[in-house]
Amino acid sequence: MIRRSAELQADHDRGGGFYDFSGYFPTVQGAQKNQPIPDSKTQAAWSTALKHINNGAGNVYEALPHLGAVQTMSPKQEKQEARGWKEFGEGIKGLKAVQARLHRNFGLELRTDPWEVLTEAQ
Repeated sequence: MIRRSAELQADHDRGGGFYDFSGYFPTVQGAQKNQPIPDSKTQAAWSTALKHINNGAGNVYEALPHLGAVQTMSPKQEKQEARGWKEFGEGIKGLKAVQARLHRNFGLELRTDPWEVLTEAQ
């Protein structure tokens, strides 16, 4: 879920106009249903990050034109998309903070760096 979120953010950072949300929302909702993290502060940060990710991606998805629809966006849709990406970005920051907290407080490290796609996008 973290890697997929980073990929979506990287696509946005590159100025992509097509975003593949297929399978994304069930993955986020599955992460929300996982057992809570035993550390309450880390769990609160994780829940908040997931809320931002889910809400932001939902706003972007709803604002974007879909196949068979008019391919231009109204000013209202453009504002909704911008709000969505802003909230999604807050979720990305939150996920990074949770990862740092897990490493700092518990010595946990991911086997691969899910954020490398963001570095490549810059």
